[in-house]
Amino acid sequence: MDAVAVERQVYLAASDQTQPVAQKFRNHDPSNLINCRFHWEEGTSQFPIGRELLGRRFVRSLRSSTCPEPSAPDLTVGNAKFVVVTVTPDLISRTAHATQEALEPAARGDWSVRARDLEWSCWRTGVHLADGYFAHACQILATRPKGFLPIEVSVEESATPEDLLDVIGACAELLRCAATLADPATRAWHPWGTSDPAGSIAMGVVEALVHTYDIAVGLGLDWRPPAELCPLVLGRLFPDAPDGDPTDVLLWCTGRTAMRDRPRRTSWRWDSSVHD
Repeated sequence: MDAVAVERQVYLAASDQTQPVAQKFRNHDPSNLINCRFHWEEGTSQFPIGRELLGRRFVRSLRSSTCPEPSAPDLTVGNAKFVVVTVTPDLISRTAHATQEALEPAARGDWSVRARDLEWSCWRTGVHLADGYFAHACQILATRPKGFLPIEVSVEESATPEDLLDVIGACAELLRCAATLADPATRAWHPWGTSDPAGSIAMGVVEALVHTYDIAVGLGLDWRPPAELCPLVLGRLFPDAPDGDPTDVLLWCTGRTAMRDRPRRTSWRWDSSVHD
Protein backbone atom coordinates (compact mmCIF):
# COMPACT_ATOMS: atom_id res chain seq x y z
CA MET A 1 0.00 0.00 0.00
CA ASP A 2 1.09 3.55 -0.71
CA ALA A 3 0.23 6.66 1.25
CA VAL A 4 -0.35 10.17 0.01
CA ALA A 5 -0.46 13.31 2.13
CA VAL A 6 -3.51 15.42 1.39
CA GLU A 7 -3.03 19.02 2.50
CA ARG A 8 -1.23 18.76 5.87
CA GLN A 9 -1.77 15.86 8.23
CA VAL A 10 -4.33 13.76 6.39
CA TYR A 11 -2.97 10.45 5.16
CA LEU A 12 -4.85 7.99 3.01
CA ALA A 13 -4.21 4.58 1.53
CA ALA A 14 -5.91 3.43 -1.63
CA SER A 15 -3.50 1.15 -3.43
CA ASP A 16 -3.00 2.58 -6.93
CA GLN A 17 -5.97 4.94 -6.49
CA THR A 18 -4.12 7.55 -4.45
CA GLN A 19 -4.54 10.37 -6.95
CA PRO A 20 -8.36 10.09 -7.21
CA VAL A 21 -8.59 10.03 -3.41
CA ALA A 22 -6.31 13.02 -3.03
CA GLN A 23 -8.27 14.99 -5.59
CA LYS A 24 -11.58 14.25 -3.89
CA PHE A 25 -10.28 15.48 -0.55
CA ARG A 26 -8.80 18.60 -2.08
CA ASN A 27 -12.31 19.51 -3.17
CA HIS A 28 -13.27 19.91 0.49
CA ASP A 29 -12.24 22.60 2.94
CA PRO A 30 -8.85 21.38 4.21
CA SER A 31 -9.30 23.18 7.53
CA ASN A 32 -12.04 20.67 8.31
CA LEU A 33 -9.84 17.69 7.53
CA ILE A 34 -6.64 18.40 9.43
CA ASN A 35 -5.77 15.74 12.01
CA CYS A 36 -8.71 13.50 11.11
CA ARG A 37 -8.28 9.79 11.64
CA PHE A 38 -9.37 7.59 8.75
CA HIS A 39 -10.47 4.00 8.79
CA TRP A 40 -10.35 1.67 5.82
CA GLU A 41 -13.54 -0.28 5.33
CA GLU A 42 -13.77 -3.09 2.80
CA GLY A 43 -16.42 -5.76 2.92
CA THR A 44 -17.17 -6.52 6.57
CA SER A 45 -13.75 -5.62 7.92
CA GLN A 46 -12.80 -2.24 9.30
CA PHE A 47 -9.45 -1.30 10.80
CA PRO A 48 -7.26 1.78 11.24
CA ILE A 49 -4.99 2.82 8.43
CA GLY A 50 -1.56 3.10 9.94
CA ARG A 51 -1.20 -0.23 11.69
CA GLU A 52 -2.31 -3.10 9.47
CA LEU A 53 -1.91 -1.33 6.14
CA LEU A 54 0.79 1.29 6.42
CA GLY A 55 2.89 0.41 9.42
CA ARG A 56 3.33 2.22 12.70
CA ARG A 57 5.33 5.09 11.28
CA PHE A 58 2.11 6.60 9.92
CA VAL A 59 -0.02 6.16 13.03
CA ARG A 60 1.35 9.31 14.63
CA SER A 61 0.09 11.33 11.67
CA LEU A 62 -3.35 9.78 11.81
CA ARG A 63 -4.44 11.65 14.90
CA SER A 64 -8.06 12.39 15.75
CA SER A 65 -9.25 15.94 16.02
CA THR A 66 -12.22 18.16 16.77
CA CYS A 67 -13.11 17.89 13.10
CA PRO A 68 -16.62 19.33 12.58
CA GLU A 69 -19.32 16.96 11.45
CA PRO A 70 -20.51 16.36 8.80
CA SER A 71 -17.98 18.46 6.89
CA ALA A 72 -15.53 15.58 6.60
CA PRO A 73 -17.14 13.15 4.15
CA ASP A 74 -17.04 9.43 3.67
CA LEU A 75 -15.38 8.63 0.33
CA THR A 76 -15.55 5.54 -1.83
CA VAL A 77 -12.79 4.89 -4.35
CA GLY A 78 -12.85 1.60 -6.18
CA ASN A 79 -13.61 -1.09 -3.59
CA ALA A 80 -12.31 0.98 -0.70
CA LYS A 81 -14.40 3.22 1.53
CA PHE A 82 -12.76 5.77 3.80
CA VAL A 83 -14.74 6.50 6.94
CA VAL A 84 -13.89 9.61 8.96
CA VAL A 85 -13.75 8.98 12.70
CA THR A 86 -12.96 11.90 15.00
CA VAL A 87 -12.49 12.86 18.62
CA THR A 88 -15.08 15.54 19.37
CA PRO A 89 -16.00 17.40 22.57
CA ASP A 90 -19.17 15.34 23.04
CA LEU A 91 -16.89 12.44 23.98
CA ILE A 92 -16.29 14.29 27.26
CA SER A 93 -20.02 14.43 28.02
CA ARG A 94 -20.45 10.75 27.25
CA THR A 95 -17.53 9.84 29.49
CA ALA A 96 -18.76 12.01 32.37
CA HIS A 97 -22.17 10.34 32.08
CA ALA A 98 -20.51 6.91 32.20
CA THR A 99 -18.65 7.87 35.39
CA GLN A 100 -21.84 9.14 37.01
CA GLU A 101 -23.76 6.02 36.03
CA ALA A 102 -20.99 3.73 37.25
CA LEU A 103 -20.39 5.31 40.66
CA GLU A 104 -23.82 6.55 41.72
CA PRO A 105 -24.82 3.09 43.09
CA ALA A 106 -21.98 3.40 45.63
CA ALA A 107 -22.50 7.09 46.45
CA ARG A 108 -23.47 6.18 50.02
CA GLY A 109 -20.51 3.83 50.45
CA ASP A 110 -17.18 4.33 52.19
CA TRP A 111 -14.98 6.27 49.78
CA SER A 112 -12.05 6.27 52.20
CA VAL A 113 -11.14 2.76 51.02
CA ARG A 114 -8.26 2.27 48.63
CA ALA A 115 -8.96 2.71 44.93
CA ARG A 116 -7.99 -0.60 43.36
CA ASP A 117 -4.26 -0.92 44.14
CA LEU A 118 -3.45 2.78 43.95
CA GLU A 119 -1.94 4.59 46.90
CA TRP A 120 -4.97 6.91 46.90
CA SER A 121 -8.40 6.41 48.43
CA CYS A 122 -11.46 6.36 46.21
CA TRP A 123 -12.20 9.91 47.40
CA ARG A 124 -8.73 11.20 46.54
CA THR A 125 -8.88 9.47 43.16
CA GLY A 126 -12.22 11.11 42.43
CA VAL A 127 -10.81 14.54 43.24
CA HIS A 128 -7.86 13.79 40.97
CA LEU A 129 -10.26 12.77 38.20
CA ALA A 130 -12.07 16.11 38.48
CA ASP A 131 -8.77 17.96 38.59
CA GLY A 132 -7.66 16.20 35.40
CA TYR A 133 -10.63 17.60 33.49
CA PHE A 134 -10.06 21.03 35.04
CA ALA A 135 -6.32 21.06 34.33
CA HIS A 136 -6.74 20.15 30.67
CA ALA A 137 -9.35 22.89 30.27
CA CYS A 138 -6.99 25.42 31.86
CA GLN A 139 -4.10 24.34 29.65
CA ILE A 140 -6.19 24.87 26.52
CA LEU A 141 -7.34 28.31 27.61
CA ALA A 142 -3.97 29.51 28.91
CA THR A 143 -1.94 28.21 25.92
CA ARG A 144 1.16 28.13 28.11
CA PRO A 145 4.34 27.13 26.26
CA LYS A 146 5.61 25.19 29.26
CA GLY A 147 4.38 23.99 32.63
CA PHE A 148 0.99 23.50 34.24
CA LEU A 149 -0.91 26.46 35.62
CA PRO A 150 -0.40 26.65 39.42
CA ILE A 151 -4.05 25.91 40.15
CA GLU A 152 -5.95 22.78 41.11
CA VAL A 153 -9.37 21.54 42.19
CA SER A 154 -10.04 21.07 45.88
CA VAL A 155 -13.21 19.69 47.43
CA GLU A 156 -14.42 20.62 50.89
CA GLU A 157 -14.06 17.97 53.58
CA SER A 158 -17.78 18.22 54.35
CA ALA A 159 -18.69 17.21 50.79
CA THR A 160 -20.40 13.90 50.10
CA PRO A 161 -19.65 11.42 47.29
CA GLU A 162 -22.74 12.79 45.54
CA ASP A 163 -21.16 16.24 45.73
CA LEU A 164 -17.91 14.90 44.35
CA LEU A 165 -19.72 13.34 41.39
CA ASP A 166 -21.28 16.73 40.70
CA VAL A 167 -17.82 18.33 40.83
CA ILE A 168 -16.53 15.76 38.34
CA GLY A 169 -19.45 16.53 36.01
CA ALA A 170 -18.88 20.28 36.25
CA CYS A 171 -15.15 19.97 35.52
CA ALA A 172 -15.90 17.71 32.57
CA GLU A 173 -18.21 20.39 31.20
CA LEU A 174 -15.44 22.98 31.58
CA LEU A 175 -13.15 20.86 29.41
CA ARG A 176 -15.90 20.27 26.86
CA CYS A 177 -16.55 24.01 26.59
CA ALA A 178 -12.85 24.90 26.40
CA ALA A 179 -12.25 22.36 23.63
CA THR A 180 -15.34 23.50 21.74
CA LEU A 181 -14.32 27.16 21.80
CA ALA A 182 -10.63 26.64 21.10
CA ASP A 183 -9.05 27.09 17.71
CA PRO A 184 -7.90 23.63 16.49
CA ALA A 185 -4.44 25.18 16.07
CA THR A 186 -4.25 25.90 19.81
CA ARG A 187 -1.44 24.10 21.59
CA ALA A 188 -1.54 23.09 25.27
CA TRP A 189 1.58 21.99 27.13
CA HIS A 190 1.76 18.54 28.69
CA PRO A 191 4.90 16.70 29.89
CA TRP A 192 4.04 13.76 27.64
CA GLY A 193 3.66 15.93 24.55
CA THR A 194 2.32 19.39 23.77
CA SER A 195 -1.17 18.76 22.44
CA ASP A 196 -4.04 20.18 20.42
CA PRO A 197 -7.62 20.43 21.76
CA ALA A 198 -8.43 16.94 20.48
CA GLY A 199 -5.49 15.54 22.42
CA SER A 200 -6.64 17.34 25.55
CA ILE A 201 -10.07 15.78 25.13
CA ALA A 202 -8.49 12.36 24.72
CA MET A 203 -6.30 12.80 27.80
CA GLY A 204 -9.28 13.86 29.89
CA VAL A 205 -11.28 10.87 28.69
CA VAL A 206 -8.49 8.36 29.36
CA GLU A 207 -7.91 9.68 32.87
CA ALA A 208 -11.63 9.62 33.60
CA LEU A 209 -12.15 6.09 32.30
CA VAL A 210 -9.22 4.49 34.08
CA HIS A 211 -9.78 6.33 37.37
CA THR A 212 -13.48 5.51 37.30
CA TYR A 213 -12.35 1.91 36.90
CA ASP A 214 -9.95 2.29 39.86
CA ILE A 215 -12.71 3.71 42.07
CA ALA A 216 -15.24 1.09 40.94
CA VAL A 217 -12.87 -1.74 41.85
CA GLY A 218 -12.19 -0.16 45.24
CA LEU A 219 -15.91 0.15 45.95
CA GLY A 220 -16.64 -3.40 44.81
CA LEU A 221 -18.53 -2.39 41.67
CA ASP A 222 -18.50 -4.54 38.54
CA TRP A 223 -17.65 -1.90 35.93
CA ARG A 224 -15.28 -1.55 33.00
CA PRO A 225 -14.76 1.35 30.59
CA PRO A 226 -17.39 1.17 27.83
CA ALA A 227 -15.87 -0.27 24.66
CA GLU A 228 -17.42 2.44 22.48
CA LEU A 229 -15.48 5.19 24.30
CA CYS A 230 -12.05 3.58 23.99
CA PRO A 231 -11.02 3.32 20.29
CA LEU A 232 -10.72 7.02 19.52
CA VAL A 233 -8.59 7.83 22.55
CA LEU A 234 -6.43 4.79 21.93
CA GLY A 235 -5.83 5.97 18.38
CA ARG A 236 -4.99 9.49 19.50
CA LEU A 237 -2.74 8.75 22.50
CA PHE A 238 -1.45 5.17 22.11
CA PRO A 239 -0.36 4.74 18.48
CA ASP A 240 1.43 1.49 19.26
CA ALA A 241 -1.52 -0.07 21.06
CA PRO A 242 -2.00 -3.76 20.20
CA ASP A 243 -5.14 -5.08 18.57
CA GLY A 244 -7.89 -6.50 20.72
CA ASP A 245 -11.02 -5.61 22.63
CA PRO A 246 -10.83 -1.80 23.09
CA THR A 247 -11.53 -1.95 26.82
CA ASP A 248 -8.90 -4.63 27.39
CA VAL A 249 -6.41 -2.67 25.31
CA LEU A 250 -7.02 0.58 27.23
CA LEU A 251 -6.67 -1.14 30.60
CA TRP A 252 -3.46 -2.81 29.43
CA CYS A 253 -2.01 0.38 27.94
CA THR A 254 -2.58 2.22 31.22
CA GLY A 255 -1.07 -0.48 33.41
CA ARG A 256 -4.32 -1.67 34.96
CA THR A 257 -4.46 -5.27 33.78
CA ALA A 258 -2.62 -7.93 31.82
CA MET A 259 -3.91 -8.80 28.36
CA ARG A 260 -3.67 -12.25 26.82
CA ASP A 261 0.05 -13.06 26.67
CA ARG A 262 1.06 -9.52 27.62
CA PRO A 263 1.91 -9.03 31.30
CA ARG A 264 0.62 -6.06 33.19
CA ARG A 265 2.72 -2.97 32.55
CA THR A 266 4.68 -1.54 35.47
CA SER A 267 5.14 1.82 33.75
CA TRP A 268 3.36 3.52 30.89
CA ARG A 269 2.72 6.85 29.21
CA TRP A 270 0.71 8.18 26.32
CA ASP A 271 1.95 10.38 23.49
CA SER A 272 -0.12 13.54 23.33
CA SER A 273 2.16 15.28 20.85
CA VAL A 274 0.95 16.85 17.65
CA HIS A 275 3.15 15.86 14.72
CA ASP A 276 2.90 18.75 12.28
